[in-house]
Amino acid sequence: MARYLFRETTFSNFIWINGGTAFYNLQSVHVEKRTSHRVALEVHDNHGNYYGRRVLPGRGGWHGSELADVLSLPRGKAYKVKMVNLDSGTVNIYQGEVYYG
Repeated sequence: MARYLFRETTFSNFIWINGGTAFYNLQSVHVEKRTSHRVALEVHDNHGNYYGRRVLPGRGGWHGSELADVLSLPRGKAYKVKMVNLDSGTVNIYQGEVYYG
């Protein structure tokens, strides 16, 4: 299994992980938040089809979601992940990781 690491970022509305680059056979996403905003992890394929989302709790610290299992993502496809702020203000992400492959 491969791992993509991302570093600190902030956003008010949404941001695509890795600039919207898709991950083949997406498995899970783990995020360390500095702020207490609720953040949705939305999953889309390369054609823009929406597969669902998981909401991370409204508190700081490490949070993760086994997206492949929870959303029953078909294998053999590539998926993009969008982090969406569900609250007002600015989300501050310290770091995160995506597992895929």
